[in-house]
Amino acid sequence: MNTIETKVCSKCKTEKQLSEFYCHKNRGRIGPRSSCKKCHSLYSNVKKYDRDRERKLKAIEHFGNKCHDCGGTFPYRVYDFHHVNGNNDRLINGGKTRNTPSYRIKSTAWDSATEEIFNKCIMLCANCHRIRHMHEEDPTFGIKPRRKELPRWVKPTACGKGHELSGNNTYVRPNGSRYCKVCRTERRRLNDELRKTNSDDKGG
Repeated sequence: MNTIETKVCSKCKTEKQLSEFYCHKNRGRIGPRSSCKKCHSLYSNVKKYDRDRERKLKAIEHFGNKCHDCGGTFPYRVYDFHHVNGNNDRLINGGKTRNTPSYRIKSTAWDSATEEIFNKCIMLCANCHRIRHMHEEDPTFGIKPRRKELPRWVKPTACGKGHELSGNNTYVRPNGSRYCKVCRTERRRLNDELRKTNSDDKGG
């Protein structure tokens, strides 16, 4: 008679087949782990999230909790770490992994991560970080032209239909915009004729 071996998970206290458990690796142990695959994955993800968050908070505290460029203070998720002199060695592990500060915080030893980030990086908010990269791609990005180079806006001397916008033919709205009195009179006349036509159709 074939019997299926089972084991009780130490986390969810549910009896499951041995195929639902990971096996020990490189620890000198033989057999399945104490927790099932589902509980092990859930615990590992939560533990890693808490560890990554704690690491980033320590790095933010080191930089004074302020963006290097704008000086603003933001929630920890807004901050990025930027290599001051660039990072030419962007890919590691045979070109499969990006050697970025975020990768170092999450996937390398804390001492190695701090050596890279504290000595070679500055902390920026997400907006300033993207502006920095735009300047690297285009050095003229965000540079405003001198005042004498700015095109001056010239007020039109006539409306769209060619009527002269003189003092007697121009109405200035409270917000400073202008419109032609001749065109306004024509629009009113057309609206009156349209209303009269509609009223005649309803009366007929």
